[in-house]
Amino acid sequence: VMKSFIGLDGLPEFQNSETLVHVECQLMDTILDILKAHDANFFILSKTDFFSFILLAFEQKPEQLKIEILNILSFAILELNYIPLKELSLLVVHFQKPMDDLTLKVLCEFFNELSLQSEKFNDLFRDLGILDSMIQMIQIIPKN
Repeated sequence: VMKSFIGLDGLPEFQNSETLVHVECQLMDTILDILKAHDANFFILSKTDFFSFILLAFEQKPEQLKIEILNILSFAILELNYIPLKELSLLVVHFQKPMDDLTLKVLCEFFNELSLQSEKFNDLFRDLGILDSMIQMIQIIPKN
């Protein structure tokens, strides 16, 4: 009944997780295209807590989907010149607990790319506690 109410009754049942990941990535690409169509679209979507919902489950997502999600945040930061503090703070939460290697890699690459864009991001990372969280992660990474 709920699927019919929100217009999802025509969607196929996904037979495997690979197909689902592909569809999720396509959806993220489409969302990014819509956001790029007009600057206001990002701000309208951000009021729905869409990003909070996605970022809370960030660690469970496959690598390609994580990258797609971070592409949307990069767009907001670099193209709209907007700092999504709430969303970045949710990413910091992942640094405050042990995480899988893939998530650590994707997040470090994301923050590294931003820091290479402008020195102002280094101040932002310090103020948000991202730098402190990264240092804590280094301390808990097992030594080989």
